[in-house]
Amino acid sequence: MNKAYVRGTFDPFTLKDLDILKEYLAKGYDFIAVLLIDGEKCEERRAMAGLLLTSPEIQLSEEAEGEEIVDERLDQGLLGKDFLSLSAEQVDYAVKHCLYVAELAKRTLSDYRYHHVSCVADLAAALAEHYGLPYYKGYAAGYLHDITKEWDKTYHKEYIAAKCPEYLEENEKKYHQYSARIFAKENLRITDEDILDAIGNHVNGTSEKLLSKIVFCSDKIDDSRGFDNTEIKALCFEDLPKAYEVIKERQRQHLLKKGIVHE
Repeated sequence: MNKAYVRGTFDPFTLKDLDILKEYLAKGYDFIAVLLIDGEKCEERRAMAGLLLTSPEIQLSEEAEGEEIVDERLDQGLLGKDFLSLSAEQVDYAVKHCLYVAELAKRTLSDYRYHHVSCVADLAAALAEHYGLPYYKGYAAGYLHDITKEWDKTYHKEYIAAKCPEYLEENEKKYHQYSARIFAKENLRITDEDILDAIGNHVNGTSEKLLSKIVFCSDKIDDSRGFDNTEIKALCFEDLPKAYEVIKERQRQHLLKKGIVHE
C-alpha cells in the first residue's frame, strides 16, 4: 500500500483541505493519515476533522507512515468571513461549542462594533443559560446580530432588494436585522431557528421567542452602551418579561426621536 501523511494544526480542517488531499489520492496514494498537532482546542479540532474524514482512504491517525505531504495550500483554516468552507455538520458542531463565531465577527466588524457584539454575546449567553436555554444560543446570536451592520449602504440596499424586497421601504437603519438573518443562514450556514429569529428581530423586538427577547434586551443595555446599566441588567435576570417591556418602550421612544419609526 502506498501511504502518506500530513501534519498540521488544522484549526479547523476544512472542505478545502479534504479536496487537496483527494488530489493526492488521485496521484497514486492509497492511504493518507492526518496527524493533528497537539495544543489549544485539540479535542475540538479532532472532532471537527473527524466529521469530514469519513472515507477509509483519508483518516485521522497518530502514526506517520510513508511519505510526508507538504503543501502550502493545506492547513489554512478559515480564510474568509463565512463558514462556507465547512460542512453543515462542522458548522453545527462549531456553533454548539462556541468555536470560530467570535473570530468571524472580529474579521468582519470594526473594533468598535466588535466590542459591542462581544458585550451583547456575554450578556445574552448568561441570560440564555439563566432562563434554561443553551449558552451557545445566546453566544452565537449575540456575536452575529450586527454582522452586516457595517456594510456599504449602496450594496446593503441592493442586497435587501434582491433577498427580501418586502423590507426595502423600511428605514435603512433596520436593514441589518434582515440582512444579518439571511447572511447567517446562507453564508454562515446557521440552521438553529432560535438564533436566526433572534438575529432577525433584534431591532424591532417583534418576536415572542425567549431567545429573541433576550438578544433584544442585551443589545440595548450591554456594557458597551456607556450608561449605568446595573439596575436594568438586574431586572433582566429577575423578571425578563418586565425588563423586555421597559426596554422596548425606551427603544420605541428612541426610534421615534430619531425618526426611524412613527406613531
